Amino acid sequence: MTGGSDPPGRDGPVHPSGGPRWLSSGASTPGRHGWTSRSERAPRPLARPPNDGEPRACPTPPSPRRRRSACPRCGSPSPGRGPPARGGGRRPAGPPRPGARLDIQGLRAVAVGLVVLYHLRPDVLTGGFVGVDVFFVISGFLIVGSLGREAVRTGTVSLRDFYARRVRRLLPASTVVLVVVVVATVLVMPVSRWQGTAEGVLASVLQVQNWWQAATDGYSAATGAVSPVQHFWSLAVEEQFYLLAPLLLLVACWLSVRLHRSRRGSVVAVVAVLAVVSLAHSVTFTVTDHDVAYFATTTRMWELAAGGLLALLGDRLRVARPVRALASWVGLAAIAGAAVTFDTTMAFPGWIALAPVLGTVLVLLSGQPDGAAARTGSAQRLLGSRLFGYFGDISYSLYLWHWPVIVFWTFWVGRGPTKEECVVLLVAAVALADLSTRFVETPFRHPRPRRAGRPAGNRGAFRLAAVLTVVSLAAGVGPWLYVQQRTSDLGDQRLDADHPGGAGVLPDELPAATGVPVIPDPTVAAQDTPYMHEGCVAFDPRQMDPDQCLYGDLGSPLTVVLAGDSHAGQLTTP
Repeated sequence: MTGGSDPPGRDGPVHPSGGPRWLSSGASTPGRHGWTSRSERAPRPLARPPNDGEPRACPTPPSPRRRRSACPRCGSPSPGRGPPARGGGRRPAGPPRPGARLDIQGLRAVAVGLVVLYHLRPDVLTGGFVGVDVFFVISGFLIVGSLGREAVRTGTVSLRDFYARRVRRLLPASTVVLVVVVVATVLVMPVSRWQGTAEGVLASVLQVQNWWQAATDGYSAATGAVSPVQHFWSLAVEEQFYLLAPLLLLVACWLSVRLHRSRRGSVVAVVAVLAVVSLAHSVTFTVTDHDVAYFATTTRMWELAAGGLLALLGDRLRVARPVRALASWVGLAAIAGAAVTFDTTMAFPGWIALAPVLGTVLVLLSGQPDGAAARTGSAQRLLGSRLFGYFGDISYSLYLWHWPVIVFWTFWVGRGPTKEECVVLLVAAVALADLSTRFVETPFRHPRPRRAGRPAGNRGAFRLAAVLTVVSLAAGVGPWLYVQQRTSDLGDQRLDADHPGGAGVLPDELPAATGVPVIPDPTVAAQDTPYMHEGCVAFDPRQMDPDQCLYGDLGSPLTVVLAGDSHAGQLTTP
C-alpha cells in the first residue's frame, strides 16, 4: 500500500489529551485512575496521559473502600477482583465518556478506507495511498503527544512501559498475519515464490520492510507476483521512528536542565527541529530518488512529528467553534482531494504530502471532547458516528489483512478483481479484521492479571515479544532454507540420456517424456542463468582488447566466437 501505520484503537473513544484547550483553565492533579481538574470558570475535561497514545482514563476513580465490580465509566476492576469482561473490542453501549474523542476513531476509518479502496481499485482512487500519511499524523498526535507530556511532567520517559505497550498493541496481530501468509504461500503458490515471500516476512519481523522494499522492486500494484506482506513497510517506518523519538525527548529533558530552560519549551523545540529537518530532506530527496524516498523513514518523520507538535501546542490555541467546524471540513476536503487527484507518478512524499498532512492536522485540531462541534456543523458528527467508529476500531487489523487477501485472490484467478469481486474481497477482509480484533488484539492488549488485582507487568510483554518474534522468524526461515537447499543442488545436475540438451539429435516427432524430472528444477529455474564472463557483458571492439573476453579452454584448437544479445548469452556457458 501504502500503508498503514499504527492505527490502534479498540478501546473505544480516544481522549484528546494534548489537544486544544476548551473554555477553561485551572490546575489539574493526577489521580489513581485519571486526571481531575478544578477551574474557577468552567470544568475542563482532561484525561491522564495515554498509555500508548490511546487513554482509557476513568474521570472518577472508584473508592478503594467500596467493593464493586468495576468503575461504571471505564470498567476498571476493583481491588481483589478480576478484570472486566471484554466484548471483543466493540465500543460500549451508551453515551461516550466525558472527554472522549470519537472523531479520531472516525479519522482512522477514513485512513484505512482510502488505503483499502486504493489497493482494490488503484485505477479509480489513484491517490488513496495518502491514507498512510493520515495514519502517521494520527499516530504522532497520540503517541508523540503522550510521550512529550510525560517528559514535560516527569522529566523522563519510561522506555520499558512504552515498548511493553507497543508489543502488546502491535505484535500479536501482525504475527498471526505473517504466519498465515507463510502457510498460504506454501499451500497455494509455487515453490518458486516461497523464498521471495519468506524474505518479505523476515524483513517485516525485523521491522525493515520499508528499506527492503526500496532496495528490491519498489511498490507495485496488486498482482499475483507481488509480495503479500509489502504493506508492512509503513509499520516499519513507525517502529523505526519510535526507536528514535523517546531518545530525542530524553535529550530534550537533559537540555532543559543544562540550559536552564523549561522542559515544555525544550520538548517542543526538539520535535519542531525534527519536523523541519525531515521535511526539508523529504523535499530534496524525493526529487533525486523518488522510489527510495517513498519508503525512507527519514522522509516520513516530519509527518509523525507534525501530529506530535499539534498535541503539544494545541492547548495553547483558542479557536471559535464555527472556525473549528469549518476547519474540519476543509481538512477532510484536503484529504479527499489528495486521494482523488494524486497518483504514483508524482514526486511523493516531498512537499505535496503537505496536503493530506495539513488536512489531517486541521481535522484533529477541530475536534472537541464535549461533542459541541457536532452541534455547530463540524465533521465530528460524521467521524463520530457508529459506522466510522466501528471501522476505526478494526482499522489496524483491517490494514494487516486486506493486502494478503487481495494478493492471494489475484494470484489464484490470474487477474485483477472485478467490481463484484472487490465487494467480496472487502467483506472477507473486514470479517478477518473483526475476528482478529476480537480474539487476538483485545486479549493480548488487555491481558488478565495473573493474580487478583495485580495487572500484567512489562516482563510478560517482553517475554511475549521474544516468543512471537521466534515464531515469525521460524515461519519465514523454513521455506527460505528449503528453497536454498534445492538451489544448492542445481550444480549437481548433469546432462544424461534423458536430458541430452543441445548435444542430442532430436527426432522428427519428440515423444512426451514420462517419469523424467525437469532440469533445472522449476523451483530454481529463474536462478539458472548463463555464465557471463566479467567485463564481457557489453563488448566494444573500439575500446576493449579482444583478449579481455577469452574464456573456457584457451588451449583448445577450436575457437568459437559468440556475438549477440541476451539470447546469444544463453550459449555462453562452456
